[in-house]
Amino acid sequence: MNPFRNRLQRPWGSIAFHESPNSGLPLIFLHGTGCDTTDWEPTFQSLPENIHIVAPDFRGHGESDVPAKPFTYLITSQKSTVRSTGLIKHNGNRD
Repeated sequence: MNPFRNRLQRPWGSIAFHESPNSGLPLIFLHGTGCDTTDWEPTFQSLPENIHIVAPDFRGHGESDVPAKPFTYLITSQKSTVRSTGLIKHNGNRD
């Protein structure tokens, strides 16, 4: 079990994400369709300790909830979902 796995509850379900406790430069990892954040774990371990890692599982991927309503798995839909969580802002800062 990854000690940095978290869940963020939203009205439509929850998003699972990996976030390191470091407060350094944020580095955001987004996986491809059919993948999840566990694909990045070897990379996480090779990064300097001062990097702040944020890596969400997209809706319907990894440990995130599968959408109850019809949902298009286009990257634009996934981008909207990730932005709505508040985990990532366009400037890389958390809410």
